[in-house]
Amino acid sequence: MLGAGKAGTTSLAALLRAHPGVFLPDLDEPGWLAWDPAAPRRWPADVPADVPVRSREAWLALYADAPEGVLLGDVSPQCLESSIAPERIARELPDAPLIVTLRDPADRAWSGYWMHRLAGWEKRPPEQAFGPQEHRVQAGYYARNLQPFGDDVLVLLLEEWSTDPGALLPLAQRLGLDPAGFPAQIPRSNRGGQASDPVAATLLASPTARALGRRLPRPVAAVARSLKARALKPPPPMPPELRRRLDGLYRDDVLALSERLGRRLPGWLRSLDGPT
Repeated sequence: MLGAGKAGTTSLAALLRAHPGVFLPDLDEPGWLAWDPAAPRRWPADVPADVPVRSREAWLALYADAPEGVLLGDVSPQCLESSIAPERIARELPDAPLIVTLRDPADRAWSGYWMHRLAGWEKRPPEQAFGPQEHRVQAGYYARNLQPFGDDVLVLLLEEWSTDPGALLPLAQRLGLDPAGFPAQIPRSNRGGQASDPVAATLLASPTARALGRRLPRPVAAVARSLKARALKPPPPMPPELRRRLDGLYRDDVLALSERLGRRLPGWLRSLDGPT
């Protein structure tokens, strides 16, 4: 699963992990398929530098306990923004189905902003934090970022599958899975927001806590995520002028993605005149 970040990757991973025909490592977002210590970071002011797994040996070790006869998966949303991921995936996993879940890019950018505010990485007010070269803005150019992976990528839309389990049927078909193996309720994981209990939420969302959370046993990590969710409240609505500005930036890329998929995208570019 290539990404995108803040577009439902954690929830979709939880859905796949619950299927008896799938094995995903306990470690969330290994990142090795996207990581190269020699590669310059494209947005150094806005992206954490490290990933949990930094060698092929450590990556393969994540699957040592996988049962026989199940699909093995890697969920690393860093891949969609990585310049080396397309070549590395083609070399290491030439026959692997590629999956991506996407979300209205303006909504994704707004969610990312509040995640960074909560983690203490972002101090600026919204009117200063959405310049065209910011990582949270650049990450929303999906058609551009998908292009190096070729045409055979299954694209799912968070706005659809988060409310309609039937929208996941293409995922089951692509992976050769029985859709009855998915849980009846779609998991809601890694919700963002702003702090209702500032001290607790800030501690739980700090870079140290996030790094530790990747290495905790899954039951312990689930308790930590539950505590974090209780300490959060939804972020405020996006200012209309910011949405118009972001929709204007994304217009051409969204139309290119719509053409790639052969259909309209639900509610995207909604601040602009005309259909999306």
